[in-house]
Amino acid sequence: MATNTLTVGNVEITAGHDNEGALPLSMTFPNVPPESWRPYHQWCPEGFSGTDKLRVHFDCYLVRSEGRTILVDTGAGTMATNPGTVVNLIGGVEGRLTSSLQEAVVSLGDLDTVFLTHLHPDHVGWNLTPGESGRTPTFPNAL
Repeated sequence: MATNTLTVGNVEITAGHDNEGALPLSMTFPNVPPESWRPYHQWCPEGFSGTDKLRVHFDCYLVRSEGRTILVDTGAGTMATNPGTVVNLIGGVEGRLTSSLQEAVVSLGDLDTVFLTHLHPDHVGWNLTPGESGRTPTFPNAL
């Protein structure tokens, strides 16, 4: 998670990378003909995987300020945490959010707030973790 950190005043924001993959353009934008993507391939080739797939990144943000530790979005998760959704669509690539947090020296219990920007599967993937007694919060002390 300690990939990029920005400090503004007393707020530290660390951008973390949970996952990435490639989604078929025809699935993501079914009404856009393939030839319409040519100018974008030339302008921003790193945004594509081959000629028919859009590269996507699932990122989260760790915010620390005034004794608070806040996670903004919880990524795509894994097949276990987010079955049959975006993780499956991008070829079963497992998310790395929990290990990224450990790299940033943050335990899952250190987070006191989880803020979700919206409820798409690639933003809520690590909210719950399956266990013997059912699903439990991944971040047990977060509001």
